[in-house]
Amino acid sequence: DVQAVVPDVAAFADVLEALPPLPAEIEPSLEAAAGAGAAAVAFLASQGGRPQGKMPELFDGWFSGQITRQATAAIRAARADGITKMEVNFPPVPNLEEVSFGTVLNQKFQVLVSKDLGLADKKNYMSVKRDPVAYANALWARRFASACPGAVTIVQNAADLSAGKRLGGGVKETGMLSRASVGQRGTLLAVNPVGRWSQVDQQAKDATVLMLNSAFSEGYDLGGPLGEYEQVYLLRRVSKGWVYRGYPGKWQAYLERPDGGVELVEEYAEKPKLREVAECVRKASFDKYGIFNDRYAKGFGGRV
Repeated sequence: DVQAVVPDVAAFADVLEALPPLPAEIEPSLEAAAGAGAAAVAFLASQGGRPQGKMPELFDGWFSGQITRQATAAIRAARADGITKMEVNFPPVPNLEEVSFGTVLNQKFQVLVSKDLGLADKKNYMSVKRDPVAYANALWARRFASACPGAVTIVQNAADLSAGKRLGGGVKETGMLSRASVGQRGTLLAVNPVGRWSQVDQQAKDATVLMLNSAFSEGYDLGGPLGEYEQVYLLRRVSKGWVYRGYPGKWQAYLERPDGGVELVEEYAEKPKLREVAECVRKASFDKYGIFNDRYAKGFGGRV
């Protein structure tokens, strides 16, 4: 019974990605299908019912729903383990480094965001185009709210409120400086809580808290400034690669290759230091490609 092991059907596509490949000699048949199903259940059970997975595809994961599936599965897994202080942090738009310039990928994602938020008409689309990160975070907040317990109250920086008001669906929006009313069984979801972590944490009291996509780290490390928060879903660029973690899986360091693909170079059972991961990925890059691994190099323009 796969559903008994994987109650979150939305995450099943990522479950399949994590399964070991079947032998080539297995022929399509009902018997083979039954054997594959049994193998799937056994594999998932060995992983505690929740596969570690791998980092989202660059940059298809932003468009295909992969990030949504991975992050919501991580949030639910953390909740099941009794974790009430969570952080989710990843680039809210693909190719975040070039968002002010506006690459083809950025523009394509703006169209997706505007349609998903019901802002596809010309007037509202221009608002999304002017502030793509804030509106993207509004999109992610709406998607992740469904994985949070109880009534969800969203708090945002004043600069992001115009985007947050587009959420609808019964989700509340208040400024970071206001008192947010959230019940013990509810969730306080803070969008871009830069400089407001402690204030949001105090507002939450005994409720579940989800800190979403803080625009920058307030210390040279992985995760926000409050040590009691668990990074349940994190994807961060480091020099020559990425660091990824999807709860309850291990922390993973990825090398980004010259062709835009990635490969796993290290795993960590405990959260590593940012400097440790960065040095690991830089060394792997230099050992394999020398100085010829530059995402901005001529001929690799498709990567950005």
